[in-house]
Amino acid sequence: MEASRLTIMSTRQPRNLVLLIMLMQIMFGLLQAVEEWQAASEEEKLEMERQLKIINKSPVKSFKTDCGDIFDCIDIHKQHAFDHPLLKDHKVQMRPKHIPESMVRGKSPRFLPKHIKCPPGSVLIKRTTQ
Repeated sequence: MEASRLTIMSTRQPRNLVLLIMLMQIMFGLLQAVEEWQAASEEEKLEMERQLKIINKSPVKSFKTDCGDIFDCIDIHKQHAFDHPLLKDHKVQMRPKHIPESMVRGKSPRFLPKHIKCPPGSVLIKRTTQ
């Protein structure tokens, strides 16, 4: 009985050793993949910061809401829509031809606090963040 127990143990040990080696290879492979992913994410972060600098124009005035959102007053001629090639030479109509009745009566909806008002010639745009 002692000899049969030894043969069973001796056949299990190589299997366990092979499994242990395979698990270690998998772990090292995962560690390497995580390191590569983190390096790529650093590059992506730099690219995102570059894109945000392009998107977020220099503000005339900025506001921070209670929720933590940041709104910028941007020169009306530098707003996002005019970055599109088809609107490159677009002329901004400063006064509307028609004013909705609700705005004339002062009943236009307000989504922002009353203290958030942009200077003339600028528009309010929410700042794009990560």
